[in-house]
Amino acid sequence: MKIIIHAGLHRAASTSLQRYLREHGESLMAQGVFAATPRRYREPGFGPLRNLVGSRIERLGATAAADSLREIIAPMRETMAAVLLSDENLLGYMPGKAREASAHRHLLSGLASDLARDHDVEVVLILREHVRYLMSLHSFAIMRGDAAKFGEFVDGIRRDSLLLAPLLDQLRVDSAPARVSVYTLEQIASDGGERLLDRLSGSLGKTLPANRLPQANASLPPSALAILHELARRGLVVPTARSHRMIDVALKLSREPLRQGLRAKLAAMLAESAVSVPRGIEGHTRREFAMAILHKGEGGGKGIELADALALIDTTLGANKGAAAVFPGDIVHELWAHFEEDRRKLGATHAPEWLKLAVPQGSA
Repeated sequence: MKIIIHAGLHRAASTSLQRYLREHGESLMAQGVFAATPRRYREPGFGPLRNLVGSRIERLGATAAADSLREIIAPMRETMAAVLLSDENLLGYMPGKAREASAHRHLLSGLASDLARDHDVEVVLILREHVRYLMSLHSFAIMRGDAAKFGEFVDGIRRDSLLLAPLLDQLRVDSAPARVSVYTLEQIASDGGERLLDRLSGSLGKTLPANRLPQANASLPPSALAILHELARRGLVVPTARSHRMIDVALKLSREPLRQGLRAKLAAMLAESAVSVPRGIEGHTRREFAMAILHKGEGGGKGIELADALALIDTTLGANKGAAAVFPGDIVHELWAHFEEDRRKLGATHAPEWLKLAVPQGSA
C-alpha cells in the first residue's frame, strides 16, 4: 500500500490541505485513497492515530506508533490503494508553544522508516521562508490572545532548530528507504497548490479532484494584529466569530486614519466584543472561552469601555505606529541575516522561489 505522510510545517498550508482532503474525501475514497486528518482521530476506530503525535509517540516510540497505523489500515488493503495522512504536528509541536522546532523529527523518521519495511512510503514537507514563518507564528499567537512582543516570542524558540537544510538532510538519511518530497508555501501561494496536487496525483497514480487548495487561516494585516496584541496585553480577547468584521474595519482605518466614522465603528465593536479571559487558558481554547463568556453574559460585563476602546485605537493605529511595532524592523532584518545561509542552501536545491524574496517589511 502507498502511504503519503504530510508532516508540516505549521502555518504552511496545512489547514488548506486538510480542508481539501475533507472536502474531497468521498471522491478520494472512490479512487481508493483514504485521507486522514486530525479530525479523524475523534471517529470510532481511528483514535489510535493519536499515537503518531505529541506525548503519545514520545511515550510509545516510533515502532509502536507504526504498528498502530498498520492496525488501522490493515482492513483497508482490499479496498484502498493508498493512505494520505496529514498532521503538521508529526514533526513536533508548534514553535512558540515549544522551544524547539521539529523536535519529533527523529520519531517521524523512525515512523516512516519502519512503515517502509512493508509499504511504499513518502514523507511530504511544506516549508516556509524562516522570517515569514516566525512572523506568521507570532501572528497566530496574537490571535490566540498572547501578549508577548515579537522579540520575546522569537527568543523563546531555539534558532538552530529552525534551520531547514539540516532537517531535510537528517530526514532523508534516517527515514530511508522512505522518500522525502519538499514543497514551499511560497510556491503554493503563487499557483494555488496546483503543483503540489499534481505531484501528489503522480505519486498516488490517481487524478485528484480539483486543482487548487482552498484558502484558510491567512495571516491578519498588522493593523488588526496591533489592536489584538494591545488587547491581549490588557488580558482581553476578541472571539474569532466576532473578529472578522473588526479586522475589515481596522484595515480600512489604517489606510484612512482620519475617517472618524470608521474609528467610532471599530471602537463600538471592541466595546461589544472584547472580554477578559484568564491567561492560564491557552491556544484556540482562549478564543473559544471568550465566545462562551459572551454567550453566557459572564465575565463581569464588558471587557473594555467605549472611551478606552477609542484610546486604544488611537494608540495602536495612530500614524501606523502600532502596526510597525508588531514586527519591529530591526528584529526582522537581524533574523533575515541570521537565516541567509540556510535560505540560500534551500534556494539552490528545493526552493528557487526563495532566491527572489526580499526581506519582509517589519512596519507593514
